[in-house]
Amino acid sequence: IDTMMTNMYQAHSSDSSVAYKYALFLVQSGKSGRALEVLHSNLELYPNSKEAHRQYLSLIYYLEMWEPMEVKSTEALKVFPNDTGFLQFKAISLLQQGKRANSIKLFQEILTYAKRDSATFVNTLTTLGDLNYQEGNTKEAFKYYRKTIKKEPKHLPALNNYAYFLSLERKSLSKALKMSKITIDLEPNNATYLDTYGWILHLLGRNGEAKAIFKHAMIYGGKENADILDHYADVLFALKEYELAFIYWGQADKLDPSLGISQKIVKKREEVESKRQ
Repeated sequence: IDTMMTNMYQAHSSDSSVAYKYALFLVQSGKSGRALEVLHSNLELYPNSKEAHRQYLSLIYYLEMWEPMEVKSTEALKVFPNDTGFLQFKAISLLQQGKRANSIKLFQEILTYAKRDSATFVNTLTTLGDLNYQEGNTKEAFKYYRKTIKKEPKHLPALNNYAYFLSLERKSLSKALKMSKITIDLEPNNATYLDTYGWILHLLGRNGEAKAIFKHAMIYGGKENADILDHYADVLFALKEYELAFIYWGQADKLDPSLGISQKIVKKREEVESKRQ
C-alpha cells in the first residue's frame, strides 16, 4: 500500500485530491513531517485555493504547531479576508500561545461575520463565555452563555458550563440545577454533565440524590477524572461515609497531585477525629 500511494503521488503530485489522500495516508502511517511537506507543496502550487489552506492548517492544528498556525492562518486571511474558518484557526493559535485577550478579541470579530452561520455563531458565543470566565470576567461570561442559550436552548456545553460556573460562584443554584438537568436528560451517560448535576445537588444539601448521580458517573469515566472523584468524595463525606470518601480522595490525589487533595485528606481526617472525641 505504501508503494502504491507513493507511486500515485509521484505520478500526480500536482493533483490536489491525490496530495490530500497521500498526506492523510502519511499521517496514519506516522509520517506527519512528510505529510506536512506534501501539503505545503500543494499550497505553493495553489496559493488561491481555500481548500489547500484549510488542509495545511488542519494538519498544523493536529500537530499542535501553534506559532506556525498563527503565521499560516494570517497568510490565508490575506487571500480570504474575514473567512470565519481561518479566523478560528488564528484565534485558537493565539489562545494556545497564552494570548487569551487577543484570542477573545478575534472570537468577538468572528461573531460579526458568522451571523448567517448559526453553528459557528452559537459555538463562538459559548467559547467567549468560557474564555471570559477564565479571564475572571464573570458577568461577561454569563452574558455570552445567556445569549447562547437564547439562540439555542439545548446547547449542552453552554448549559453545562453556565450551570457549573454558577455553582462555583454559589449563585442561582436552582436555575443552575434546571440547566444541568437538561444536559443529563439528553446525555445521561456523560460523566462531565453528571458531575455538574451531582455537585449542584450536593450544594443544595441533596446528598442522597447526588450520590446516586455520582455512582452513575463512575461507570462512564468518572473514575478517570480527579475532579469528579473529589466531588464524589465530598458527597460521601457529607453522608458520613468517611472511609469510602477517603478512598476516592486517595484515587483523585494519585490521578492529579496538583489539586492539593493530600492536604485536604489530612484536614478531613482531623475533622473526623474531632467529631469522634
